[in-house]
Amino acid sequence: MTPTGCVCTNVNLYFINGTCSSCPPNSYYNGQTCVCASGVYSATQNVCTYCNPPAVLLGSQCSCPTQNQVYILDSCYPCDQSCATCSGSTQTQCLTCANGLPPVNGVCYSQSSVNCPASTFYSSATNSCQNCIGFCTSCQDSSSCQQCISGFNLTNGQCVEICGDARKFQLPCDDGNRLRGDGCNSNCQVEPGWNCSGGSPFSKDNCTPAATSPLKPFSLAVKDMYHVKGIIVVTIVVSYIPQELLQNNCSVCTSLLTSTVFESQQQPLV
Repeated sequence: MTPTGCVCTNVNLYFINGTCSSCPPNSYYNGQTCVCASGVYSATQNVCTYCNPPAVLLGSQCSCPTQNQVYILDSCYPCDQSCATCSGSTQTQCLTCANGLPPVNGVCYSQSSVNCPASTFYSSATNSCQNCIGFCTSCQDSSSCQQCISGFNLTNGQCVEICGDARKFQLPCDDGNRLRGDGCNSNCQVEPGWNCSGGSPFSKDNCTPAATSPLKPFSLAVKDMYHVKGIIVVTIVVSYIPQELLQNNCSVCTSLLTSTVFESQQQPLV
């Protein structure tokens, strides 16, 4: 009879938690509840299973006799040879590594062979793969590069964008050449009075003169004239040269500033 005075009429049932129940296989009734028999563990609630040799019961679970083994389902299996301890038998289930280094995502590497993705490197400080510097595809640390992506030159461990290759990543412009006077100069900088657009890692920039206000009127004035060996020389003063002309390769302003010499057989001017 239980402390509550209830008795289960079936001798194979026990009064547990207010009801008459049987104990699961590999367990027994200890007078209050069902417990697993010696040498077994509770895999799930109310389920007891024997630990198959060479595994032994350790606490509430089956444990293999050596650290480089893992108990899976009903038997001990060896860890991968790179693991010291593991949660499974594959090389991606290492808990600790045989070489003493910590595993990376469950995998044990030697420090020189960590298989990090492109543009990353293995950091022992964080035990993880970290990003290389910008536009770098191969590196060993976060401050220098070994190989850059297409469109960049490797210079003193840094990736420097190529100017004039008709591809733009970070430069202000790249029109596919290193000429001056076409809107994008030899250093891939936009020239004054120009607009450049359309450049990308796959296309070059198209540069056009910027829209300007109408040209201001300008005038020419004769400063003086004199006669040298039968030739009359006229000195002309330009009162105003529009800035727009100076930004357009000076092709127009050059003709304006060209002095005209008039040949004559006349007598010197008085």
